[in-house]
Amino acid sequence: MSSFNKSQILWKKLIGKRSGPETEVEVSQRNSISLTLRMRAATATAIGAAAAHAKLLANQEEREIEYLVSTLVEAQVKKLKRKMKHVEALNLMMEKQHGQMKDLEDVVVENSPLVSFFRYSPDDDCQYVLAWFILQVPWHKSHFGNWPSKLSCKQLHMLELCMDLCQSQLHSPP
Repeated sequence: MSSFNKSQILWKKLIGKRSGPETEVEVSQRNSISLTLRMRAATATAIGAAAAHAKLLANQEEREIEYLVSTLVEAQVKKLKRKMKHVEALNLMMEKQHGQMKDLEDVVVENSPLVSFFRYSPDDDCQYVLAWFILQVPWHKSHFGNWPSKLSCKQLHMLELCMDLCQSQLHSPP
């Protein structure tokens, strides 16, 4: 039996079950119990009541903390879901742009003068000479593809020689 239950039993013996005016017999019985014993019983009862109240408050605070933590976790999960959707959208956009860049790269490679020349030039020697020339000339972009920017007289003369060489190889029998 716990000390709390013992103190309640003792308190009931001390006070009795009647709430009306005390008789002389009850007063004498109460006076027959020592004051220290009555003080112990009253103290134990007060401590027991305070402990029970503290336990109720602790349980209430624990439930409130659990509720607040679950609310916080739910908010964080919602935030993470929104971020994941945003990342997925960005990923799709990047994949689309990557595909567009690949397509653009293919178009640029197909339209470059070097690729065009190698596609149509008949002879390996002629290709090497023109490839060297193409690499020497600064190129710029325009609506019509890549074109040589300002050519020096020397570069123009080399281009004429390369073109003559290619023309002669095109018209010569194999």
